[in-house]
Order: sequence, then C-alpha cells, then structure tokens
Amino acid sequence: MNKAKRNNIFLLALFVALLPAISFADSNQTVAVPQGFSGIFTCNQNGANALSVGALGATGGVYVPVADATVELNTGTIVYKECILREVVDAERESGTAGLVQVGTNNILTGRNGSPYFVKQQGPETVQVSTNAIQSIVQNGLSALDPNIQQQVKSAIAQGYAKATYNAPSALTCPYAGATSAFSNPNAQFSWNNILAVASPCNPIVGYIDANNLANAYAAQEQNCLQNILQWGGGFYAVTTGSGGPCEQQIVTPSYNVANSYSTLLNSGFNQLQSANDIGQMVGALFAGIDTQVLSGTGGGISGLSQPVGSSPSYLQNVVNQENQNLQTQIANTALVNLQASLQTEQAYYNIMSSIAGTLEGTISSLRSSENQCWTQVVQAVCSGPVAANGTCTEKAGQCTDNADGTQTCPTGATLHVATSTAFSQAVVNSQISSLASTTANNLQISQQALGLINQLIQNVSGSSADAQALAITQLNTLISNNELHTPADITTAQSQQQAVQNAMQTLAQNTPSLWAGTDPNNSSSTNIPWNGSTGATITATDPGVGWCNFKNQTTLQAWIKNWGG
Repeated sequence: MNKAKRNNIFLLALFVALLPAISFADSNQTVAVPQGFSGIFTCNQNGANALSVGALGATGGVYVPVADATVELNTGTIVYKECILREVVDAERESGTAGLVQVGTNNILTGRNGSPYFVKQQGPETVQVSTNAIQSIVQNGLSALDPNIQQQVKSAIAQGYAKATYNAPSALTCPYAGATSAFSNPNAQFSWNNILAVASPCNPIVGYIDANNLANAYAAQEQNCLQNILQWGGGFYAVTTGSGGPCEQQIVTPSYNVANSYSTLLNSGFNQLQSANDIGQMVGALFAGIDTQVLSGTGGGISGLSQPVGSSPSYLQNVVNQENQNLQTQIANTALVNLQASLQTEQAYYNIMSSIAGTLEGTISSLRSSENQCWTQVVQAVCSGPVAANGTCTEKAGQCTDNADGTQTCPTGATLHVATSTAFSQAVVNSQISSLASTTANNLQISQQALGLINQLIQNVSGSSADAQALAITQLNTLISNNELHTPADITTAQSQQQAVQNAMQTLAQNTPSLWAGTDPNNSSSTNIPWNGSTGATITATDPGVGWCNFKNQTTLQAWIKNWGG
C-alpha cells in the first residue's frame, strides 16, 4: 500500500458522510439505499470480494479449452451480480414501489383540495354541483333582470331550489295560512309581492320562470359534465385547474388516466408477486395484498388504507415499513458478505505479515546467538583463563622453553581488555534485514488498523441503528472503491514474498556464521580466511567481518590480541 492508502485507512474511521436515503410522505422510516454505482454495489472485481463459487481468473491456464479466462471471469461476475446484487435491486424496487403506492394513495385521498379523487357519496356530491351552479347564477347571472324585481326573483329561485332539493315534500304543503288552497278559500289574502302565490302573466312571474329555467339548465349542464368525467374515469375525478364548476374548469389529467394510474399502483404488489421467478423477488404479503384490502368492506376500502388501526400504523404504513425493512436487510446482508470476506482476506494478510516478521526476528536471534558463540570461541583462543569481572584476561603466552640447567622459561602473557559487542551481527541486520523489517512492521500496523476498522464496520452494519448502518456501508464503499482494502491478489503477492523471505533468511542464517569463521559458502576454495583486523565499530555492509571468528587462524587471533591489548 502507498502512503496515501495507509493514511486513508487510519482516517476513514472518522469519516462522516451524508446519508443517502429515500423517504416517502407519511413515513417515519428512512431507508439507506445505494446511490450511483460504487463499492459493494458494483460488479467490478474490487467490489465482488465475497465470490466463492465463480472465478475471476483462468484456474487451468488460458490455453486450456475448459478453463477459458473470459468464461471464468464471467462466472465470477455473474455469481456476485445474481446472488448478491440482484436481491438488493429487487428489495429496492419493492420498497420504492411500496412508497409510490403510499404517495399515490395519499394524493388520491386528499389531492382534490383535501377531498378524494373518487366519488364517496354520489347523491350529495351531485347535489353539491347543482347547488354551486344555482348559487353562481343567482349571484352573478341574473343582472339582466329588471332591478325592481331582481331581488324577488333571486330569492324565489333560491327558495324554490332549496325546497326542491333539500325538502322536496314541503312542495305539497299549502303556503297560505288559513286556507287549503287559493281557490277553495275566497277570503284568503294574497300579496302581489309573493310571486309564487299567483299564476299570472305579469312580469315578475315571467321573470322568475325564465330565470329559474336558466338556473336549472346551468345546474343540469354542470351535473352532466360531472357525470361525463366520472364515467370516463369509472368513478374518479379528473385533475383540473381553474375555478367554477366541472364545465368551467380545465382538465389537465383526464379521469381515465387518474383511475388507470392508481389502479397500476394498487396492482403493483400483486403484479410483482405474480411475476416473481427468481431469488429475492417475492414481495411482502402486505404489499401483495393491497388490492384485496381495498376490496374488503371491513378494511375501509381505499380510504382505510391510510387510516391508523387504533394505536397501530395504517395498512399502507405497515406495507412501507415491511418493504423498507426488507431493503435494509438486503443491503446489510450485502455489506456483511463483503465485510466478512474482507475480514478473512485482511486476517490472512496480517497472518502472512506476522509470519514474515517472525522469520526476520528468528533470523536476528540466530545471528545474535551465532555471534555470541563466536565471541566465546575467540576469547577462549586468546585468553589463558576466564575473563575477570572488569573485562580483562591474560593473553595466552608461548610454550615454555627448557634451559641448560634443567629449568624452564615460560613467557608471561599481556593483559587483554576484552570488549565484545553485537557489531558484526548488527552490520548484517542493517544491510540485509532492517529495511524489510521496517516495511513488514509498517504493513502489520496497517493491516491491524484495517482489521479493527472492518470489525467495527461489521458491528455497525449488524446493529440496530439505521444511521450507523448507513455510515458503515458508505465507509465500506469508499474503502473498496479506492482500493484501500487488501484483496486476494495481495494475498498471493504476500505469500510469494513470505516464501522468498523464508528462503533468504534461511540462507543468511546459514552463510553468515561460515563467513565469520573464514569460509565463503559460495566459493568452496575460499577457506581459512583470516580477519582483516577492523574493529567492531567500523563493520559495514561491504565489510561484514569475514573471518573475524576464524579462531583457529593465528592472523585472526593476533588481530584480536592487538585490538584488545591496547
């Protein structure tokens, strides 16, 4: 991993992303859904970490007919697409259509200025259209009448319409006090101001008849327009703009389209259930049963869909909740599949790096041990006895000589200041191991951090908090899209590196003591090589102290006596 990748893994644990969501009217639930195409919601090889059945490469070789690389690559992609992503898409479709049914139902129930787009009570609604028409013409359509009789005519039309519409039996009641009829009681008093009491061709009567006919014709026209709209839509109103009655308003969406559009929404769940033929396509029972719920008299029909049942949510809200939960579960499952696969891959990578680190540590320990053994052998070769507590010893002197008088003369050895160190092994470590050890330690730290982050993401995705789950999925998508998690290809590379390091360290641990002892393992004729006399402090990569431990070679021993003799 490069430095930027390492930093991103450390910092992404603090990453805060906007929550992509779909929310529907009257729904208290927000569902995190994939936005665009990235991370685990793609079919690219970085996103498809969970593949275990299909392949992403030719296992038998590209020239083997039964292991064609293209075919095997496609199986890997198809397995992930059909077994993982397909169920997410199905759940998102079901959740989205359930939400649209809820929104559409709310519009159907309240979209006509708070009233439903269908006829609930045919009689009162038809009468209301007539009433509105009579009211309109009485208020605004009789200005041509003689002002002297205009108010009387208006009152008469309104009274007559009110009686005929809202109290029709009252038309059979004699309106004159003290008489059954005007003709059977000659003493009845009549007022010419009461134009309903007389049948005369005078102008007030004629004005009333003509105006009343006009008002009733206008009302009949409005009723006819309404009936046409309802017939076109099978009981549904059209979407209109403007003011006035049905004849005056402008239709922007015919009632036929309103009815068919809502019918499509109501049948959505059943149609999806009917056409389900694959894994994950079975819609929830509540969603599939919306049509049945509408036809149920006990369920309140369309109006009952959005009405709470006691303290419980409405049927529609339960539908949306069920489908949203299904979507959330499928998204979480997809994330967990990838996270578990990433965890296994990261753990395998961490184990390999740990093994490499162990190999390097073992090699360093072996070099230190070999160096200690060499020091023991060199000291024993130059000192006549053990080293004192102050680090001194007496040099081994030459052999005693026989004198003529029968006595012996024994030379006295010099005092040596023995100073052992780890310079020779450290030189090898610095030149052959340090760089690789530093890289391995860094890789271990990165992998350990990644393991902690993946485990945290798994915990968040598995938890009950929708916000934490959505954030975890966003983080995972970012990690995968930016190639910031180790992949199976990284494992293959690490395994090759592991084998190479093991071989190299085994060779180093074997060859170095031989070089120190004065034998070049790569040249069988180069043996008994003496030390060049350099001090331990000056050992370098180009001067690994070849022969310094060649304690059987007098040149080497004299170099150490000179070094320690001061």
